[in-house]
Amino acid sequence: REVVGRPEDFSSNLVSLLHDDGTGCPVAYRMAPFGDPIHVLSTADPPLHTRHRKLLQSHLSPATVAALEPAISGIVDELLSVALGAGSVEIVSAFTDAVPARTICELIGLPPADVPKILDLVGRTGALLDGVTEAAGMHDAMHAAIALAVYVQEAMDATIAQPAAERQGLLAVFADAIGSGTVEAGEVRDMLVVLVSAGVETTASLLSTALETLAGDRALQ
Repeated sequence: REVVGRPEDFSSNLVSLLHDDGTGCPVAYRMAPFGDPIHVLSTADPPLHTRHRKLLQSHLSPATVAALEPAISGIVDELLSVALGAGSVEIVSAFTDAVPARTICELIGLPPADVPKILDLVGRTGALLDGVTEAAGMHDAMHAAIALAVYVQEAMDATIAQPAAERQGLLAVFADAIGSGTVEAGEVRDMLVVLVSAGVETTASLLSTALETLAGDRALQ
C-alpha cells in the first residue's frame, strides 16, 4: 500500500525495455520519459491512472462483462464447431488466438473481419516485451506497434464521425469522453493499443496453456 502511494519513487511508467544487443547481453531500449502521456492504464501513475481507471471501471465491471457472455459463448461455439468438423487442427491459430481477438472486437466495437490483421500486429508487437529480441526485431515490433496505433486511431475517428446512436462498445464510451473533454484523443489511442494487445495476447496464452495441460493429462480429460 505504501509503494502504490509513492509513484514518485515506484513509478509504473514503462520508460525502457530490454533487448539483446546481438552478443547475448541485455541492453535498454528506450521508450518514453517519466510522465510522458504515452503511459496509460497499467503503465500510468496517478493522477493519469486514476482518470483512466475512472473512465473504464464501470464498463469493465463484473456485471458488464457478464452481459457479454452470450456473445462470447457464440464465438466459442462457432470456432469449436469448425475445429471439431475439421477433425484435426492447429488449435492456437484455429481457436486460442481467435477467441480472445473476436472477444476484444466485441468489447471494443471493432469489426470481426479485422481479426487477422489484429492478430498479426499484436503478435509482432509482442517481441517488445520478451527481453531476448535483437535490435532489428525490436524495430520491427515498434513498427507493428505504430501500425496498431494507426489502426485503432482510424477506428476511433470513424466512430466519432458516426451518430451517437450508431456507436458501439468501448469506442462509443471513448467517443463520448473525447467529446466532453474528459480525456485526450492521444490517450484514447494509447489505451486502445493496450486493451487490444493485452486483451488478446494474455488470454490466448492462458487458453493455450490450459489446452496443453488438458491434452497431456488423460485423468483430467
